[in-house]
Amino acid sequence: MSNFDSILLELGVTQPPENKNGFGWITVKALDARKMAGLMLARGARFVTMNGLQIDGNEEIRIDYHWDLRGELLALTTQTVNGKIDDITDICPAADWIEREIHEHLAVEFEGADPSKLPLFLKHGEEPGTLLRKTRAL
Repeated sequence: MSNFDSILLELGVTQPPENKNGFGWITVKALDARKMAGLMLARGARFVTMNGLQIDGNEEIRIDYHWDLRGELLALTTQTVNGKIDDITDICPAADWIEREIHEHLAVEFEGADPSKLPLFLKHGEEPGTLLRKTRAL
């Protein structure tokens, strides 16, 4: 029995997490990030971090959300759709900095994010994605 079981059921996830290095890992193809963040925080889970990763041969970016609930760690993996995923910073302010990093480094558009925030790393005139994103060879 996992601390996350009821949350996963509400998200429509029925497979159990795969244990890797002390984390439970679950891939959710069409994860509702906003619902996930709301459920996690409502149940007392702590947002640990998130990361973005460009998988070779794939234009979409893999996003991993990491949560801690009473000492149990869970990573929910999903991917962008057309380079976009929902912003969760209004629900989970701790995600603000890392969402901005992922946006700047990998050009992920976080739908609903405040566009007026100043860049963290980009220099004037640089476009998001120029720091880490690999472009497809022609």
